[in-house]
Amino acid sequence: MGILPNGTVTACGWALDDGGEPLPGFKLGKLPEDNFGDILKIARDEMGYGERKDYCRIMHYLEGVRVI
Repeated sequence: MGILPNGTVTACGWALDDGGEPLPGFKLGKLPEDNFGDILKIARDEMGYGERKDYCRIMHYLEGVRVI
């Protein structure tokens, strides 16, 4: 999880595009506009980030993106 200087909360601190914005599917919310407890609940309940995985989700994202 990462929190960017502008308050954006990401599911992965490394899942950023060239402009420093979260990649699709990695943005969880924005502080202080969103309650951090609510962000965690959405991440766990709706996005499936509650369980520790044996893989990195960013790697699965990158596998679907053609990098030149």
